[in-house]
Amino acid sequence: MQLFSFMPKNYFFFLLIFFLLTSCLSNDKKVIVDFNGPSPTATEISFHQDEAIHVGIASIISPKESFDYYNELLAYISQRIGMSVHYIQKESYQEINDLLTQNIVDFAFIGTGGYVDAKKKKIARLLVAPVSNGKSTFKAFIVVNKYSHIKSFRDLQGKNFAFTDPYSHTGFNFIISKIKKLGLNENKYFSKTIFTYSHDLSCELVNRGVMDAASVSSLVFDYLKQKSPAKVKNLKIIEESYEFPSPPVVVSAGLDEKKYKLYKNIFLNLHKDPTGKAILNKLNIDSYVNIQDSDYNEIRELSKMVSK
Repeated sequence: MQLFSFMPKNYFFFLLIFFLLTSCLSNDKKVIVDFNGPSPTATEISFHQDEAIHVGIASIISPKESFDYYNELLAYISQRIGMSVHYIQKESYQEINDLLTQNIVDFAFIGTGGYVDAKKKKIARLLVAPVSNGKSTFKAFIVVNKYSHIKSFRDLQGKNFAFTDPYSHTGFNFIISKIKKLGLNENKYFSKTIFTYSHDLSCELVNRGVMDAASVSSLVFDYLKQKSPAKVKNLKIIEESYEFPSPPVVVSAGLDEKKYKLYKNIFLNLHKDPTGKAILNKLNIDSYVNIQDSDYNEIRELSKMVSK
């Protein structure tokens, strides 16, 4: 199985700069986006300024989609607390976990697989998780181009496949576990594989017929279907997984307890405020709720099986 990274980091950097120029500069809300670390040209806050809230964003979706997705939510949090928000997006789940290790971010939006790894390393603490369509769970969707003749997972043997991230549960571990349960070699099942480092890019590659298939988050798929239907119009879901606990919001393990309670209170009460509710509606989120670490035990077991 050949593994390739789909996009070079420079692509994401210049894409992000473009959307900063077209979107962020015309917005007076205090949100600063940083993809590659400290910026000497930042005008509102510096990377190490204590008065700022530092937020990590795992690349579950690509930089442009992430900015669209999180911009209003983070601006709302900024206004509620009265501090600027420093938004830090990294290409991989591992890089976000590195930020948690160094206590660089106050809180972070991460994937389920990323959380399991972070908890194992004792670098993160659960804050909240989103509820969508009445559930604090989501699924993996195995998608193919609707014009292909692929009808089942077994039809994918010998085809090419787009993985999301090495730490992604829905975009990697789930698929590897399926191959292992069939008693087959995960290194030989697909003819070629790549890592796209975001679920929406995985969708786009299959949508365009560049890749034969991908496994993507149902949350991202549903969001794209509502906000950017052209990106999924050619996709066909050939299999849905069982329910997994939603990707959580976490805090660095060393975060001050007062800040922890402050952030938790804001998230838990977002849906009770008309402005907050309107923002959540745009994100296909009903509310944020408390979630237990034990809810992720099944994902831990699957991750252990994959790593053997």
